[in-house]
Amino acid sequence: MANKKPKKRGLITNSKRQAHAPLRGYLYQIWHSVRAWLDLADNDILYLEGAEDLDIVSGDTATATQVKHTQHKITLRSQEVNDAINNFWELRTNNPNRRVKFRFLTRSKIGMEQGNPFGKDQPGLRLWSRCSGDEAAITKISEFLRTEGKISEEVDTFLKQADPQEIYENLIEPITWETDSKPANFVEKSINDALVHHGDRYNILPSEAKKVLGALLKEAWRVATKKENRVLTKVRFLEIFERQTTQSVSTQYLRHLQTRDAMMDSVGTGFIGGSSDITIQSKSPMQTAIPQLYFNFLPRADKVTSIRTKLQSEGIAIIQGGTGRGKTTLVKLTADAISGSWFWLNFTNKSPSQVVLFLQQLAIAVSNESAQVNVVLDDLNLQPRQLREYEETLGVVIYRVLERGAKLLITSQYKPPNNLLRSLGLSSSVVVHVPDFTVSEIEQFAQQLGCPADLAKTWAGWILAHTGGHPRLVHARLTRLREEDWQQPDTIEN
Repeated sequence: MANKKPKKRGLITNSKRQAHAPLRGYLYQIWHSVRAWLDLADNDILYLEGAEDLDIVSGDTATATQVKHTQHKITLRSQEVNDAINNFWELRTNNPNRRVKFRFLTRSKIGMEQGNPFGKDQPGLRLWSRCSGDEAAITKISEFLRTEGKISEEVDTFLKQADPQEIYENLIEPITWETDSKPANFVEKSINDALVHHGDRYNILPSEAKKVLGALLKEAWRVATKKENRVLTKVRFLEIFERQTTQSVSTQYLRHLQTRDAMMDSVGTGFIGGSSDITIQSKSPMQTAIPQLYFNFLPRADKVTSIRTKLQSEGIAIIQGGTGRGKTTLVKLTADAISGSWFWLNFTNKSPSQVVLFLQQLAIAVSNESAQVNVVLDDLNLQPRQLREYEETLGVVIYRVLERGAKLLITSQYKPPNNLLRSLGLSSSVVVHVPDFTVSEIEQFAQQLGCPADLAKTWAGWILAHTGGHPRLVHARLTRLREEDWQQPDTIEN
């Protein structure tokens, strides 16, 4: 009987002694460090492992960022959250001549505090992010922190003595909780897109520009592990990019190339056998303003409020419904009600390859904006067979928009697949279905179009029975009735 060869396997280990979780955390921190490095303005300075994991100093403003790869839910009661508040306050105290900001970036989602101290379905961290001007909410946060007793003595003394506006301006507003951050592969894709865009300015092929990533990661690791002077600048990035995308040639070979070019100029490329490759790219449909609303629409204020609430809590809302249900109108109304700048892209009848191109251009445009820019992706095809061609690029756009605290609205005829939502770290709650008109909405719409109040109710029931409440059909019926001067129901042909 032949002896069996022993199977190749590692040593039996104690899993509690393995460091894979910390290593993932360090790597996640480095990915975000490189992403921040590429976003630096000319005179900005990025410090690694300084006051926090990464600090950006820009003039008299300093932003300290703590990066965590943890994925458990966190609340205003969590120890790491209170530690971050205490760290910020210490930084602020030690740097009185600078405007200090603090980013707490984590893959963890926001959870609810036990006992609902801020109200039903109202997490403390979410209230923190949107309590501007709300003295009652600010007071709730202050009293909660003091009661829990996890804040430092210095923070407690400040909260005890300051009024709500002072608390907001000096503690709440400077701290940003960037929860539910995207996985490392989305950060990597975002970095690659930025490298491609930078290389395009100097006619460097995308494949060559992406090769710079390895050198940037290596440099970030090297700098982060130095004992001192852990600094990265825009100039250092430009030096590495040039070195990685430039090849040295001998003087003799350079002269050969110059001679060949001179010959081609004198006799023409056709004689020598040259060829010309022309690439035609589709023009981006991106608009930098919200398109105007059509006349005669129903505001549906409760639906707009629902979408705005979703945006406040999740940063993203996917408005789903069939053709003619008023998805785009609802998004226009929602966008009009939210302050700030907007990028608007319409994908009606666009091929998958065009969608990829336009999403890439959008990701670059968002990255190049110095301020937050909200985004609308109108009529995006979310069918699986189409989506698989641009799912990764869509993920990068979502990551870039939400990373900057901006809002993203998507309209689609199709419900997003569950695996897409999971891969993007989104819950099904971000999907808002557009319902048919109710009889009361039809009645309201009729009166809005000039129907006498005594007829509007009668017409509303009749139209609902004949259209099922489909928004486009309802609109068509009401338009016709207005042209007929709102005659009695029994005098109109069905």
